[in-house]
Amino acid sequence: MSPALKLAVPLGALTGARISPQQQKPDLAVTIGWRKCAIDSASQTLLAAAEKLSQDAGETSKFVEGVLKIRAAGWAIVQMPAGGGDAQQGVLKVFYGFQKGIHFQILL
Repeated sequence: MSPALKLAVPLGALTGARISPQQQKPDLAVTIGWRKCAIDSASQTLLAAAEKLSQDAGETSKFVEGVLKIRAAGWAIVQMPAGGGDAQQGVLKVFYGFQKGIHFQILL
């Protein structure tokens, strides 16, 4: 230290002491509020997913009923092979008459 600093600041004035942070207790009301919000959000997400699944199941069952009616009428149903491009995936063809005759496409 310089002599001017020694005169200006008394000896022992620049000591350090440890300061420990005060432990904060979690606020129970805030914790419960955040958990309630998270549970409500998860509940709403699950309800929306259940509704969408229910609609999809209804549409699928209508499709399957239609395909079964066509099959019961004796018409041949052929699924297009995969790899025919995105437009051909999931396409069913219904043949009537000769196998190389007229056909209809049913899109999934």
